[in-house]
Amino acid sequence: MIAAAGQGRAVALLPFAAAALLVPAMAMAAVAAKQEQGPAPGTVVPLERFDGSVRIHSPRAAAETLHVIARVWQIHGRQHIAKFPEAGFLIVHLHSGKVVTVIDGKETQRHGDDFWTVAPGSSMSLRVTSESALVETTAVTPR
Repeated sequence: MIAAAGQGRAVALLPFAAAALLVPAMAMAAVAAKQEQGPAPGTVVPLERFDGSVRIHSPRAAAETLHVIARVWQIHGRQHIAKFPEAGFLIVHLHSGKVVTVIDGKETQRHGDDFWTVAPGSSMSLRVTSESALVETTAVTPR
């Protein structure tokens, strides 16, 4: 009789045990699905190529350490970046596509293989006017 009573209790606890195993598994699946979705639609996320310190030596001046970040931005048709999020002295290469930039109020049309710079403290907005654009940036700031 004791064995039968114990088996009845185990059968009665089976739904609770199943729930205890399924709830964490479902929560982990939801987190994994959210991570696979990536950024929100329309969000531009760069591919970081380099982020580190560079030491510059000059025969006329003392050595200087600079922080350099190199990124590649793939921006799809008609997207607009109101304020480009890079800081410091910025070297920009439009690898392909067509964009319009506004740097400190001056609007300029750019085409594939154009290079330009943005001074520290200046702001740049960028609007894609072609199907897509590939923009390479190198941001340089003193350490």
